Amino acid sequence: MIGYANIIYWRKVSKIGGVETFIYELAKKYDYDIALYYESADTAQIKRLIKLIPCIPYIKQKIKCENVFVCNDTEILDTVEYKEAIQMIHGMYKTNKIEPNLDPRITKRIAVSQIAADEYYELTGIMPEVFTNPLTITEEEKKPALLLISGTRLSSEKGGNRMLTFSRLLDENKVNYIWLIFTDDTTYSFTNHMIKLDPTLDIRSYLACVKGKGYCVQLSDGEGDPLITKECKGLGVPVLITPVPSFFEQGWEDGKNCYVLPFDMKNINIDRIVNNIPIVEPTIIEDKWDKLLVHRKTKYKEEMNMKFKVRALATCKEYSLAPTECMVDGKTATECIPEEGYEFEVERDRLDVLLGNNSWGVAFVEKVEEVNNESTTETKRKPNNKRK
Repeated sequence: MIGYANIIYWRKVSKIGGVETFIYELAKKYDYDIALYYESADTAQIKRLIKLIPCIPYIKQKIKCENVFVCNDTEILDTVEYKEAIQMIHGMYKTNKIEPNLDPRITKRIAVSQIAADEYYELTGIMPEVFTNPLTITEEEKKPALLLISGTRLSSEKGGNRMLTFSRLLDENKVNYIWLIFTDDTTYSFTNHMIKLDPTLDIRSYLACVKGKGYCVQLSDGEGDPLITKECKGLGVPVLITPVPSFFEQGWEDGKNCYVLPFDMKNINIDRIVNNIPIVEPTIIEDKWDKLLVHRKTKYKEEMNMKFKVRALATCKEYSLAPTECMVDGKTATECIPEEGYEFEVERDRLDVLLGNNSWGVAFVEKVEEVNNESTTETKRKPNNKRK
């Protein structure tokens, strides 16, 4: 008969879960004689736990211990010889509609929190003693995961294969990392730590999150004037790049504000990349476009804020078109199709669409006049079938 001071029975050890974390933290914190018995288990969980405590499949074998800890499954009590059987209340039995197991062989009940104990008492009339879950955090665990980001199509010249190689190198070196990749590419099978996201026009807010925590990665064959690395320079974000001349022209220096990875992706110092993230001084690289452009101020932005009075044409009826500006709550789109001659207000960008810049190439209104830009009052006239 096998004997341990303390045994924990958890029928199914899942890939992720609160009880699983509790068992690990208990074993990590207390160097006592503890063993885990289970019927089925996630391999990764057992691989982690077995470094700390014995992990033994339960096959109804005879067991001897002093304290046996169970949750709501108590069948192990059939074959274990114990001094005390302690039931752990790990969940919210009332809230989650869990039927309490009031096995009479239980000698003590404990709960992970006062609220869990109170709920259990409401259901059973038994008040468990509160023992919160243990927690220890090592210095290694305080270290944040490496954060990587890329915003690129993954064609061969953009270094898609190099990105996969680098991800595998990080995996081989047991580096914790998250790699966000904004791309519309669908041909690559990413590794577990690579997260594909749809392209965004606001990548700078994501790049800013990387500062001091990781890198923007661009492993191209060649580039003219890569904008994403220029954005990184302006934001103060370090980069991982290949030895492409245009990167150096932007002011990237290996070991100073970036790391340059060889085209063949061999002999890469992963430890240096992970543990020595460069500090980059934000710098905007100046351009000379002011010398090329004709210096005439635009009125476009001002015009885009203007409103215009328009008059519906017969084509609204012909195409059954109900402009958004004519929609009225409680009416169907068909009821809101304007009669020819109906006047209403639209904004500048909407005006272009209704004047013919649409998929049909058809004008649905004619412009009447510009509305006073300071007025916010919407002017509409009753339908008039006579064209003016």
